Parts: sequence; C-alpha cells; structure tokens
Amino acid sequence: MQTLRKYRKCWGIKAAVGLLAAQIATWAWAGVINVDFQPGGDGGGQAASYTGQGAYPDPGNNTWNIVAPATNQVFSPSGGYYNSNVVVSSLVDSSGAATPVGLTVYADPNTPPNNTGAYATYSTAPDLAQNAINLARDYIIAFNSTTQRIEISGLNPNAWYDLYLYGSGDVPIRRTLFEITGANLTSQNLRTRGVPGGTHNLQKGNDYVVANAIRPTPGGMITVHYTTAGNSGNAEGVFNGFQLVQRTDIYQVLISDQFDEGGPASNPSGIGSGFEYKVINSGIHSSSGEGLHGTAPAEGVLIYDPVSGGANWAFAGLSSKDIWKPVPAVTAHVRWTHQRVYVDADQSASYPQFPGGEESDFRIQYGLVSANRPVTGNNDLYNNTSGGLYVNLFYEWETSATNLTLTGNIRATTKNKPAGDTEDLAGLVTLATFRLGDVAGITGGDFGQILDVMIDADTNGWRVSFADQNGPITPTVLSGSLSGGWTNLQSVIDGETISFTDEFLNGVFLFAGAQGLGAGRGSMVFDSVFVYMSVPEPTTWTLFGLGSLLLVGIGRWRFRR
Repeated sequence: MQTLRKYRKCWGIKAAVGLLAAQIATWAWAGVINVDFQPGGDGGGQAASYTGQGAYPDPGNNTWNIVAPATNQVFSPSGGYYNSNVVVSSLVDSSGAATPVGLTVYADPNTPPNNTGAYATYSTAPDLAQNAINLARDYIIAFNSTTQRIEISGLNPNAWYDLYLYGSGDVPIRRTLFEITGANLTSQNLRTRGVPGGTHNLQKGNDYVVANAIRPTPGGMITVHYTTAGNSGNAEGVFNGFQLVQRTDIYQVLISDQFDEGGPASNPSGIGSGFEYKVINSGIHSSSGEGLHGTAPAEGVLIYDPVSGGANWAFAGLSSKDIWKPVPAVTAHVRWTHQRVYVDADQSASYPQFPGGEESDFRIQYGLVSANRPVTGNNDLYNNTSGGLYVNLFYEWETSATNLTLTGNIRATTKNKPAGDTEDLAGLVTLATFRLGDVAGITGGDFGQILDVMIDADTNGWRVSFADQNGPITPTVLSGSLSGGWTNLQSVIDGETISFTDEFLNGVFLFAGAQGLGAGRGSMVFDSVFVYMSVPEPTTWTLFGLGSLLLVGIGRWRFRR
C-alpha cells in the first residue's frame, strides 16, 4: 500500500510536470501571425495572395496565411458567396514557422439569403493602399448590415495580444465595424473609415485599426465580429485580413478605454474605471456622452467651443479615476489618440504665456498629474494645484479652417503650479517647444489627422513622441528636448527643484483637456487612451511564455493601489 501511495504521488508529480511541459510547449510561440482573406474556389479568379509588410513592422518576415473560403463565382470571376466554415488548425507565423494558433472563419448559417461572401477587386483600384495592394484588394464580406465572425484559438490565456484589423474597401459603402471579445473586455468597437479617396499607403483609421492588449479567454480564444460601420445603401462590412501580435513588453494594463460605451464615467468594455468629466467656463460645449461624431465613423468624447455663444478661454477636461504609483525600473507607457480637429475661428492676438503656440487658436493638453490631491477635488482642472508633466498641442488657423499649423510644448510644474500660465511665477518650467508641421483639419466626412501622443515615464525620467495615421512623426525641436530626467528642473524665478519623487508620492492620474484660446475657436474628439506598464523580463521567462503570468501575480501584490 505504501508503495502504491508513493507510485500515485510520483505519477501525480510526473503528470503535473507533463501537463506543464505540454502547456509551455503550446505557449512557446511568441511573435506575429499574418492572415490575408480572399475569395477561393470558382470565385477566386481575381484573388491575389499578399506577401510583404503590414502596418505592424516586422522586417524580414513577410509570410501571410492565405485564407480563401470557396466561393460560388456569383461575382464572376471576382468572388461570390460561401456557406461552409473555413477551419485552419495551425497558422504559420510571419517567418513561415508552424504555430499552435488556429482560425475559424464562419459562414452565415442563413445562407441563403447569402449574407456572407468574399470578393476581389482589380489591382489598379486607386483608392486602396498601394503599398499593400494585394492585401487591400480582396476581402471577406458581411453583407446587408449582418454581423459575421471569426475565432482565433490556441492562444496563451496569460499573454497580451494586439490585433491589427484591415477593413478597407474600394467604394464608400465598404467600411467596417470590428467588435473584439476576449477575457478582459466584452467588446472593443473599432471602425475603419472606408475609401480615403486617392492614392495612399496603409493608413491607421482608414485602412486598418488596432485593438490593444487583448487577453484571450481561459480557453485561449479571441473572437472578432465584423459588420458595416454606419454605411448607407447596400452596406458591406469588409475584412481584408489581420495581424496578431503577441506583446512580450506588457506587464500590466492600467487603462484601455475606447470611449465607446456611452459616457466617460465608466468603462465596461475596456480596462479601468473611466474618467471624470468637467467643464471650466460655460462657453465650452461638449458631448460628455460618447458616440459617433459627424459623417465619419469616429467614436469618442467630442469637445468644441462654438463661434456662436462661445466664451474666451473655455476649457473642458477628463481626469482618470485610476491612479498608479511609479516604481523603479517599471515604465508607464501612455498613448492618447485624438482626431477630427477643426478650427472654427481665428484669433489675432498673441499670447506669450504659451511658448511655442503664441498665436494658436485651439489647445489640446495631456498630462501626467500628481495625485497628492484628490482627483475629483480639483474643481478647476485648468488651474490644477497638483504638479505634473503636461504636453500642450497648439492648432493655428492658416489660410482656412481646414489648413492648420500644429506646434507644441512640454511643461513640468510643482505642486505650486501658478494660477496663471506664465513662467514669471514659481513652479513652472518649459522643457521643450516643437513644431509638428502643417496638418489638414476635417473636411466633410474626413477624419483629418489622427494623432497619437505617447508619454513614457518612470522614476528615471520621461519621453514624449508622436505618430499620425501614416506612422511616427519626428517633430522639429525648437528648444529643449523631448526626453529628460526629473532632477535639476528649475523654475525660472525661485530656483525650486521639481522632484518626481515628491510630486508623485501618492500616485499619478491621467489628464486631457481642450480649450479655445482667446478669440480662437475649435473642436476635437478624444478617440482613445491606452496605458500599460513594462518591466525588463528575463529572457527565459519570455521564451517559456511564463513572464506575463508570474509578473502579473507580483504586480497585483506590489504595485496596485
């Protein structure tokens, strides 16, 4: 009996080790998977297989999985309908190596009436991304406002993934709403704009959207639903393909908010508790509820200061309910995205208290703000008495309301931040001024510029960077630097040292706001915000896919408030 017990104990240990080894083997893949959807079968005469780079850069790795449902040539020879699911048990990664990741593309169970199909247009289509034409020219389709789906399986349930979803069509009725579900969110609604109009390369928001930091279900699955995005006529939700990227740099996601649930005060379909919304000065108008704005499918929080009835210096802002405490060797990465900037009125005065934007008409401000005081206790966010790091973006009317100059500055303040905004008072220092160039404001259904503002910060220092729908932007730095440390920052009058340790002793919260400057008027949409923390992970942990699991456990114990 004793021998049997020992045997059972030994077998149990071996079984557990075997299961762990099998799980590690399953999770060992970490990289990029590319999928190109196109019509197959009798309807695949115009289909084109893509090889090359997508929006996610993966130099030297150009392999795409070609997934082609067998279509019936109704759109001869360019595609048709399909009524059988497509199951791929093992996708290859971007280098061509096999992975444990599978894919199911579902056919509509109601076919007929033919709500699922695939189509390929011609390689000469001028309104598709020319640098990825064979990806953009063919797609599966959700017809007539129906909702269709794919499922990605075999994923590590303890890892984080980004999804680059391609949904560009060759006519205006083809634009797509993607809804992504995993363990950490019930939906993440992202819309492609459809035809941008004119020759271009892959553009964020136009040809593709990015869903950040998705956790698969415990069974290792992510589901993507796709449908039409506010189109009229014979609406079609097109799905060209996707890139799945496993993120080995994410330790913990603090906030992921697409501003797509109806109001900023909650965030049921993302990560984080939502935002407090405040209006300073009654002249500002806004949509504190979230939703579509204008004729383009842009979701988010709309803030505008109208010409009629507007007030000088009107201001509205968002403050995160979530805070975090910076710790050594852990960097917080913040990315705000805004779009649909429009300047309604020009102001002729110059305001030297805005270095780098003295003659601007409309300001957007992003901040990492000290939680030394309660976030909701600051009735006047503009004159916030907490210290922090602030990035100001200034839009100036040039020759028209849709021809703008974009400049900016970076400022740090102590808890003695002055009631005004000039450096002849204590506790305020300008770290940099810069120029981001000439940009287009919105016209009709256009997005205008889609701007990402990234702020990376830890106890060692900070860095600010930018990207638009075409990729990273390198600003022209007029003074100072776009990165630096927290020591030896002196205000210009009293020599007070701005201390990161002191200011953020009780944590950091996010701030974003918009303001008409002087007689200037403008509007914009806060589209989304994403914040995650990273730590250096031992290479062995990353190799075996265990780093995220172990570090998340540590993080919940050590770093969360």
